[in-house]
Amino acid sequence: MRRILLLAFGRTGAKRRQLLSDLLEPDTPSSDEELQKYINKARAIVKEGRKPDWLDNWDTEKLKAFVRSQTGGDAPPIVNRPKPEITNHQLAPERHVLKENIWGGPLNEKVRRTKLKKTYKQVAEKVLPPVPREEWELLRDLVNKKEEWEVPKRRAVGKLIWAKEDKSQEVAVLDWNWQRYATQPIWLVDRQKSRRNMLLSGQVDEDLPMGEQQPINCHRYTPRLWRRTLEQVWRMTAVMERRKDGKGWEIEWGQKKYEPPVAPSADLEFFEGAPVRAEPKKKKGKQ
Repeated sequence: MRRILLLAFGRTGAKRRQLLSDLLEPDTPSSDEELQKYINKARAIVKEGRKPDWLDNWDTEKLKAFVRSQTGGDAPPIVNRPKPEITNHQLAPERHVLKENIWGGPLNEKVRRTKLKKTYKQVAEKVLPPVPREEWELLRDLVNKKEEWEVPKRRAVGKLIWAKEDKSQEVAVLDWNWQRYATQPIWLVDRQKSRRNMLLSGQVDEDLPMGEQQPINCHRYTPRLWRRTLEQVWRMTAVMERRKDGKGWEIEWGQKKYEPPVAPSADLEFFEGAPVRAEPKKKKGKQ
């Protein structure tokens, strides 16, 4: 189910590739200054004497801003992340691409461009792209119990096997049938009571002295487990919007704030007269 949630919210799979394409797509110029930047970029490509490639169609500044947020202190710690972590030298690919060859001479521009594209490709494969605000707020409400979540229930996907003794009568395998034990191998008769088949069919073992027993390692999916799973997915998601002044982006990651529970009115008497812990004083800096 966790894998399905990762696919649904674009942490892996085809939806992630679509969200990543939206992240890398340059925004339409909305002012003369932004239009002038595109013109200067096209002139720089012509001045370098090369043909435009796929990296020229990426918004690298937007990508690097999101990568800094994902690897910096903005993003909460992620458990069992679906993608590897981004290394430090991948935060600024232009700085870490070598400018000299092994003989100390200038590196060929074509080779340097190839290395730069390879580094950007490695960075894009590790990015957890931002999601639309509607999906991000849906996860937030589910984690904070503001939205109702219908807990999925385990249902039987398998059917009981029926053994035909003759053309006019059908006997269920669950019932005691000594003829089958006398004429067929034991492993074939008891195959239905294997752990895998009992989980699929939903049946229980009735032959034990303590009564009906659930299949071994049959995990119970509780509402608390689902909220924790949704919280893990919410920690991997972020929303990215351009600031009102047009300079930079605002990035917000999902992170639940844990607060101590408030004591109910029936238990307040136990806390009467308890000392209030004072806040620690801030240390003065050196002058």
